Amino acid sequence: MNITLIRKQEENSLPKYLMHDDYSTRVIELETELASDSHLDYDTRLDDMLNKNSTTLSQSDLIVISYIGDNSDMFLGLRLIYHLRLSKDYRSKPIVLTGDTNFDQLVSDTSDSGYKELTLILNTAGIIYQTENQLNCLLLHYLSKQLVLKIPVKNEDYLNQFLKKMVIREPDEQYGRHGIANEWGAYRMAEVAGLDLKDFKYPKTLYFKYLLGFKDEKNATPSKLKPFFDKNLTILYIDDNEYKGWTKCLELILNNKIISNGKATIISRKAWDIALEGDIENDKFDLVFLDYYLADHKKGDKILSDIKKLNPVLPVIMFTASNKAWNMDKLYEAGADGYYVKEHPETAKNWKFSVENFDEFHRTINHCLKKGKLLRPYLSKIKEIKSKIVINDPPGEIIKERIDERLHMFLGLLKKSFEQTDFDQITFFYSDTELAYLTLWSVLNEIQQAFFEKQAVVYVDRNGNSYVEHDRRTEIPKPSLPKRHNWTLKLPSSFRPRYLKFVEYNPVFNYDSSGSVRDGYGYYDINPNPSSILYYDGDNRHGRYYSFNPRGVVHVKKNLEQILHCQIAFILLNMSCRQQLLTSLKNLNDTRNKLYLTHGDDSSLTNYGALIRSQRVPDLDKKCKQLFDIVYFLTSGVECVW
Repeated sequence: MNITLIRKQEENSLPKYLMHDDYSTRVIELETELASDSHLDYDTRLDDMLNKNSTTLSQSDLIVISYIGDNSDMFLGLRLIYHLRLSKDYRSKPIVLTGDTNFDQLVSDTSDSGYKELTLILNTAGIIYQTENQLNCLLLHYLSKQLVLKIPVKNEDYLNQFLKKMVIREPDEQYGRHGIANEWGAYRMAEVAGLDLKDFKYPKTLYFKYLLGFKDEKNATPSKLKPFFDKNLTILYIDDNEYKGWTKCLELILNNKIISNGKATIISRKAWDIALEGDIENDKFDLVFLDYYLADHKKGDKILSDIKKLNPVLPVIMFTASNKAWNMDKLYEAGADGYYVKEHPETAKNWKFSVENFDEFHRTINHCLKKGKLLRPYLSKIKEIKSKIVINDPPGEIIKERIDERLHMFLGLLKKSFEQTDFDQITFFYSDTELAYLTLWSVLNEIQQAFFEKQAVVYVDRNGNSYVEHDRRTEIPKPSLPKRHNWTLKLPSSFRPRYLKFVEYNPVFNYDSSGSVRDGYGYYDINPNPSSILYYDGDNRHGRYYSFNPRGVVHVKKNLEQILHCQIAFILLNMSCRQQLLTSLKNLNDTRNKLYLTHGDDSSLTNYGALIRSQRVPDLDKKCKQLFDIVYFLTSGVECVW
């Protein structure tokens, strides 16, 4: 029989109970003197010893431990039994613990020293305590045969007969709840993600080995989510515990579970660094992972606020050890785009929870990267517009400021679209993306206001009285023909427009003393009689929707004063834009006209919900980008390069 004796150093001869011809005994000596009072240091030493002697232990039919230990070394012999039982390689080995004190005294000694829970293992199958004067060769042989019969083989039996009967205390106060969550959380994330755990160093404490024992092999299937992102990523990670496996774990997950074609690089910091401000403001990062509690006592929500002030659309995922609802609300209120709950050991027995927690983290990253991919370029281009804008405010106007405000409103509504629920769209008949589109469209109103000089229409009666507006139902002396009314383009000096006059009006004023001009309503009727150089062909019969009329200024049937897309087309033509922008303008105007918020007067439909669904415009994100290209060109004078 192969026996391994584990004993204290400096014991020379074998005990008599091992002196038998049928016994092949190998000795492992315990180093009991360690200048430390930490569980981690003693447990690490024991784990190293087991790894060093793995071959000897694996070949053993019986393990005898002849050293119990005491308060000075945290009862090292008893702790060793736990390490053996919590190791998959040695959990089926019968173990005999022997010492010079009886069992009751052993329990008393451990209890007085605060380690009473350690003796619980002596009541489990496959382990027995015998005093040295009780042991002899025959008894040892008998015990080895009997003990091995009782050792649980199946995972379920091991769980019920051993793990659930044990009480393993959490690591000492120097780690605390937050520290435990960090070390356990990083390991658990790697495990659930299906990463090679050989790449990770985790604390070799009894507590962690105990937690790992609860994984049911039948149910412990790693997450099967696949990569989805196809570009390189640079991620900022701020966490004072990043070195406890988190940085490596996240980098492997990002490169194996998130990115399908590219590489993720994580920039780790243990605390907030003011030197990061420039990189954040200049959009050097694709995503931020931020721990809520940091060692410098600066809470993550304050750092989150600082980040969002610098770059409001940079996605930030908060790491927290708490899953309390009010904490989550607080994070979202501060601008967080998502969160991940670092697993605490209390969830170790629930593998399903761990998988669901990781899958939700995977979805959160997906959501945040998509959000950032859409929003971050817009913010960059909005900043460019502000620095390049060619518009000059007319006297008494603040058009540039209004344009900047509306562009930020557009960006905010796009951001909000990622937070909108299907319930809102179905129940309240609106879409934040549609609102964003309409807000961006309204910028065109500001642009035409800046680029056109408009002469007011003034009506003069026979007595020389002027009327800017008139009430058709009130009889006044018949006025003379009104003055001519012009819209004249005023582009910046850097442009050379071909035509300045957009539209000329020669209104014809009709008066009927009977009070029923044409339509039978009112005394007055005005025929605007407009003329323009702009030619608009909504059917695109000549390969373009907008052009300058080759016949020169001609009478037009439409009141161009009320048609925004024609006004914008006239500006674009004079700025020598690409034909593609004009084609987009026509199509985007059609999109605007389909949105129910601008044309909601069809009362013939009884199914309001069906109407709303029919008005939904596909690929609205793409159309927003096309519309932004037009706005960018009009405000900066150059093409938008994404």
